[in-house]
Amino acid sequence: MAKIGYRRMSGAIGLSLQEQGTRGMWWEKRRALLDYLRSRGHEVVLTNRLSKATLGDERVCREQLWEEPGAGTYDVLLIEFGGSNAQFFGRDLEETYRLIAAHDGPVIYLCDDPDLWFPWKATPNEEWSRWTVLVNAAAERAGPRVYPVPGGARVMDFPVASLLPMAEALPARGDHLAYVGRPLGRGDAFRRLIAAGAPFRVYGRAEEWEEFGLRVQEAPPQPQRGAFYATQLGCLAIADKKHKKMLWRTGRAYHAISAGCPVLAEANHTLLAANFGAYADPTKVAEWAARWRDSAARAEDVRHQQGAIARERVILEDTVSRCGL
Repeated sequence: MAKIGYRRMSGAIGLSLQEQGTRGMWWEKRRALLDYLRSRGHEVVLTNRLSKATLGDERVCREQLWEEPGAGTYDVLLIEFGGSNAQFFGRDLEETYRLIAAHDGPVIYLCDDPDLWFPWKATPNEEWSRWTVLVNAAAERAGPRVYPVPGGARVMDFPVASLLPMAEALPARGDHLAYVGRPLGRGDAFRRLIAAGAPFRVYGRAEEWEEFGLRVQEAPPQPQRGAFYATQLGCLAIADKKHKKMLWRTGRAYHAISAGCPVLAEANHTLLAANFGAYADPTKVAEWAARWRDSAARAEDVRHQQGAIARERVILEDTVSRCGL
């Protein structure tokens, strides 16, 4: 069994139920991944600063192993994606680079956001053959030609959401599908939905949606996101062009279905369309909403969609084995 040094590229690691962030925390998946690695007998040591909420949570702190960056040696260095803006994360990034330089074994870089590339140029003398890059995207489309990694590094499919526990469908409330997030890169899709009178509501930051004339409600903190989705009629999973091109597993879809909330995606995101409900014509969104107002049909679709996620666990297990973990 391996001793794994777990490092978020930048920023604090949050694991407490009291975390307040609504974006960028990677809360559910990190917790599931750490539990999974430890269930396989590995010793996982966190090397980041911890969030204030986590430091104040005695139970979480007791469960975690933590040490200063560079204080120990590891069989594997596992780096979680994060922001690369040196103005905000300069100290964190420098600590990450020093940890990479001091480590002489394999490095695994985990990326769950295609908009956040690792700053490869920051380590120009690196031996890339020791690197494995895990991306939450279909393997045949996530190769070096699409995901720009240095020559010698291998890219592998890592459907991390298959680690999330799956809840049964609860009685839904309301008549609208929920979209949590921002419209960036998705404006045309939302304009078509609005023109078609599609029944959906937005949860996010009002200032990001001003041009659409929609009423925007507050998004839930990430630790409460599962409870939020559990009673929504359904989740509207709209993706940008990059997610579709790379067959990326758009996070909101997987967070919703793990909470027992059925998902509706665009038909031109072929990976999501294969796992969830899908529409090509925005006028058909109302038909999906009508179907899910029937509790039996909604529960049936949740079971079907969760089955698709369970099948992706086979891909994850194979990837982990090929990484020697």
